[in-house]
Amino acid sequence: LGDIAVCESLRVAGDDLDEAIIDHMKKTYNLMIGEQTAERIKIDIGSAAPTGGEEKSMEVRGRDMISGLPRKTVITSEEVREALSEPVSAIIETVTRVLERTEPELAADLVE
Repeated sequence: LGDIAVCESLRVAGDDLDEAIIDHMKKTYNLMIGEQTAERIKIDIGSAAPTGGEEKSMEVRGRDMISGLPRKTVITSEEVREALSEPVSAIIETVTRVLERTEPELAADLVE
């Protein structure tokens, strides 16, 4: 009826998803990538759940953290999903908590 029924704030957004991808590339490949590259990976092949279609892959260029030289590698959408799992889980948990506190009538309307 135009009012707030239940409210909870979570400070997880696109930058946190980009940071998760950057961290994954550091840990898995010893490859340093920038925010723009992480954003491109997120948009091009990132997803929160399997899409049911063919897994996508992407060539990623960055700086090797050991040698300091430019290097490229290929990552898959499955790897990106794994990298994004922590921030996505935080979002899912928050939505679940809010739905648990929602009035039964409103929850029924949301299901419809």
